[in-house]
Amino acid sequence: DLKLYLKSINNVIGYKDLPDGFNCNFNDITYIVGDNFQKKTTVGSLFYWCLTGCGLYGNDKEQVQNDKNYYKNVIVDITFIDNEGIEHNLIRKRSKQTTLILDDEIINKDNLKKFYKDKNIFLAAHNPYYFGSLEGIKQRNLLREVLPNVTANEAFSLLSKSEQEILKEPRIDLKEFITDSNSEIKGLEKNYSFIEGQIKTLTNIALQEEKVVKTFEKTEELNLIKQEYNKMLEEYGKYNIQDIENKISTIDNRIKEIIEEFNDKNNKYIMEEQKLEELKSFASTCPSCKQKVTNEDMKKHLINFQNKTLDRIKIIAENLKTEAQKLASEKNLKMELLEKIKNSNIKENEEKKKYMLNKIELLEKSKEEILINNKEAEIVNQQIREAKNRIITLKKAQEEIVQEIELTNKQIEIAKKLRILIVEEQMKKVKKYLDKVSIKFDDINKTTGEIKECYIVQYEGRDYNKLSKSEQTRTCLEISNLINRVSNLNAPIFLDDAESTTNIKAFEDTQMIIAIVIKHNGLEILQDYSQVLIRKRESVEKELNYNNEYILKNVA
Repeated sequence: DLKLYLKSINNVIGYKDLPDGFNCNFNDITYIVGDNFQKKTTVGSLFYWCLTGCGLYGNDKEQVQNDKNYYKNVIVDITFIDNEGIEHNLIRKRSKQTTLILDDEIINKDNLKKFYKDKNIFLAAHNPYYFGSLEGIKQRNLLREVLPNVTANEAFSLLSKSEQEILKEPRIDLKEFITDSNSEIKGLEKNYSFIEGQIKTLTNIALQEEKVVKTFEKTEELNLIKQEYNKMLEEYGKYNIQDIENKISTIDNRIKEIIEEFNDKNNKYIMEEQKLEELKSFASTCPSCKQKVTNEDMKKHLINFQNKTLDRIKIIAENLKTEAQKLASEKNLKMELLEKIKNSNIKENEEKKKYMLNKIELLEKSKEEILINNKEAEIVNQQIREAKNRIITLKKAQEEIVQEIELTNKQIEIAKKLRILIVEEQMKKVKKYLDKVSIKFDDINKTTGEIKECYIVQYEGRDYNKLSKSEQTRTCLEISNLINRVSNLNAPIFLDDAESTTNIKAFEDTQMIIAIVIKHNGLEILQDYSQVLIRKRESVEKELNYNNEYILKNVA
C-alpha cells in the first residue's frame, strides 16, 4: 500500500539548536538515538514543521529560530513521498515572512493540505503523545471525526421499528438535530408558560358569578298609568287658569283696539265719501289743493282715485270686523273652558296627576335599571362564557405542547442512542486496528438501565488514567495507528522517548521514526535495531567504567 513517507532531511539552517547543514536519511523504521539534550525530538519535529508550520503539539507560533546564534532565517529542506507514490522536495523558509517551495515552485500553505488534509488529525496520527495530551472531550471529538462514515439510512436501520416510527426519518446530522430539538423544547416550554399565564388571567374571569338577567314585570301597570295620565292632560291638565284669563284679557284688549280702529276707519270713510260727492258736482274742488277742477279728464281721474281710497278703507274695515268676530268666538271658547276648569276639583286633580307622574318616573327608573343590569349581565356573562371556552382551547393547546415535548424528548433520546449505535458500528469497522486498546463511547446506568454517552479508553481492561507511562504510550500508539489508517493519511509515526516502552510493535505499511535515549551517546540516525543494541551495550560499558572509577575514587 502507498503511504506518506519521509525520505530525507536534506538541509537545515537556523532551526532551533541543530547544526547548520544537518541532514539525514530515513527508512521504513528509523531510530534517532542519543543522550538527553542531543536534539532527538528536534530532529523528529522537522517533518511536521516543514509540512504544516506547527510544532509537535499543534503550536503554530512555536519559536524555531536558533536563539544562540540569533538566526533571523530558518530553512528546512526535506524529501518525501506522498500517498500517491510521487516524490516531492519541500523547502520552508521563515524570516519575517514564510516562503514555501514545492518541487522548485513557490506555493502557499493551502497547497500542502492535500498531503496532510487536517493538521489536527495529521498530528494525532504522526505524534502519539499529542493525542494523549488532549482533554477527554477533544480526544472523543477527534476520534468521531475520523471514524468511517455511516450514512443516515444505514444508521436509521440500526433502530428498532418503534424507534424508527418515533424518529420518523433518517437524520443526517444528529448533533445538530439534538441541538435544534432542545431549542424547540425550550420554545415549546416558553409557549406553555405563556399559555399558563393566559389561563390564570382567564380563570379569574371564568370564576366570576354570572349576573342574573331580570324581567320588568310592571309593563302593563306602567302603560295603564301613562294612558290615564295622558287622558287627564287631554281633558284639562294641560291648561292653566291664569294663562286662560290672561289670554281672555288680551283678546278683550285687542277687540277694543279693533273697535276704536273700526270707528276711526268708519269716520274716515264718511269724510272720503263726502269728498267724492263734492268731486261729482259741477264746480268741483281738488280734495288736496282745494282748487276748482274745470278739466273733465282730471275730474274723472280724481273721482277714480277717491273711489279706490274708499274701497281700501272699506276692505280694512271688513278685515277688522272679521278679526273682531274671530276673537269674540275665541273669547267665548276660553270663557267656557275657564268655567269648566273652575267648576272641576283642581286640587284633587293636581294631586292625582302629581302622584301618577311620580309613579311613572319610579316605574321608568326601575325599568331603566333593569335594562342597564341586563346589558351589564349580557357583557359579563358573555365574557365568562368566552373565558371558559378559551380556557378549554388553551388547555387543549397545552396538552398538544406536552405531547410535542414528550415526542421531541423521545426523539432526542433515540438520537443520542443512535449516535452511540453509529459509533459502535464505526468501531466495528476499525476494531482490526486495535489490539489491547478498547474505546467505549457508551455505558449502561446500573440504576436505570439507560444507555448513556461516555468516553472511556482502556488498555487490557484498565482505564487510561490508571495506566503506567509505558502502558499509556502503547495506548496512544495504537490510537495513532487507528487514526492514521482510518483517515487514510498513512503518515509516518514519530515515537519520542521510546526507551520507556519495551517491545514496541511496528505497524504494517507505516513508516516509524523512533527516538531512544542512550546514555553517553551523541545524536545518531540509525536504520537497524541491531545498531541500536550495539549503542546500548556500549552505553552500559561506559556506565560500568564510569561507576568503577567513581567507586575507586570514593574508596581512596
